[in-house]
Amino acid sequence: MTELNDFEGKVQVNFSDAVVAATSEARTAETPEGLCYLIPVRDIYLDFFDRSDERAQTPLGPGSLWNVRAVGEAANHVLVLFETAEDAPQLAGYGFFQSDAVNVHVEEKPDPAHDPRFTR
Repeated sequence: MTELNDFEGKVQVNFSDAVVAATSEARTAETPEGLCYLIPVRDIYLDFFDRSDERAQTPLGPGSLWNVRAVGEAANHVLVLFETAEDAPQLAGYGFFQSDAVNVHVEEKPDPAHDPRFTR
C-alpha cells in the first residue's frame, strides 16, 4: 500500500490560462516518477474535464483518465481520478495530474521554526 502524507500548503493546477484545480488539502505520495500531489475531487473543477473511455494503470493504482478543455485548447489524459474504493481504496475521492500539458504550482506553508522571516 502506498504511504500518503498530508501536504502543508496549497496546490494549484493550471491548463492554458485557466485554473483547473486548487486546494489546501492535498496529500502526497512517492512514485517512481517522483512526488505526486493528490487533490480531492471536490477541489478539481470538473467543468473543464471530460472522462475518457480509457483507464490508467499507475504506480498508485488504477484510475479513470480525464481530458481537459479550456481557453480554446485541449489535452488528453491529463487527470487520473480514483473515484471509488475499488480503484484504489486509500485514494478514493482523489486525483492527480500526469501530463506536461498542465502546470502544477506548489506553495508550502511556511515553517516558523525554520523560516528567518519569523521571529520568536
